[in-house]
Amino acid sequence: MQAFFEKCISGPTLPATILAGFSMLYWLLVIAGTADLDSFDIDLDIDMDGDAGSLVSVGLVPLRFLNLGRVPLMLWLSIFALTMWMISMVLDHNPAPATPLLEFQAFVRNTVLALVAAKLLTNPLRDRFDPVEPDSAAQLIGRTCEIVSTQVTAAHIGQARLITEAAPLLLNVRAATAEHPLARGDAAVITAYETDRNTFLVAPQTGEEHA
Repeated sequence: MQAFFEKCISGPTLPATILAGFSMLYWLLVIAGTADLDSFDIDLDIDMDGDAGSLVSVGLVPLRFLNLGRVPLMLWLSIFALTMWMISMVLDHNPAPATPLLEFQAFVRNTVLALVAAKLLTNPLRDRFDPVEPDSAAQLIGRTCEIVSTQVTAAHIGQARLITEAAPLLLNVRAATAEHPLARGDAAVITAYETDRNTFLVAPQTGEEHA
């Protein structure tokens, strides 16, 4: 056991041990409720004009390639730290004292291998943390809503409630045809969207249509 601890704090393994310890402390704070997953998050979508913006964008390409900015920073850093620590513990097993140059070379090797491992391990997580875009008007066509205003006709605009995975949407609606007015509590299907009026056309729901 003593040899294990000595190896954790010696040579090129020491930086990996410190980083892994920091990551462990962070997740303990998350469990305790004093920190959250995006406490140290970064945004690499920088938009600048001119040559300076181009240089910054080019400089961010390697970070984006490694999935930094695609997954929460602390999640990525924790994966990197753990893999670097494991690589250091496995590869740095020479009991003889090493020169500073050899230790630096081992540190660079371990860092490169850990970067590759972190890239591969975070690839499946890239799309899991993308922001969810709100439903567009086109996406709402065909969905079922509930009329909440007193009446909805072809000439009279009313309102309808549409249940979504987030908060319910309150939509301005009118009947698609004059022959099919709707009243409060009726289920209706969205059939079209009028851009100029910012209003959805709705029709009574039939038994074959579902939300």
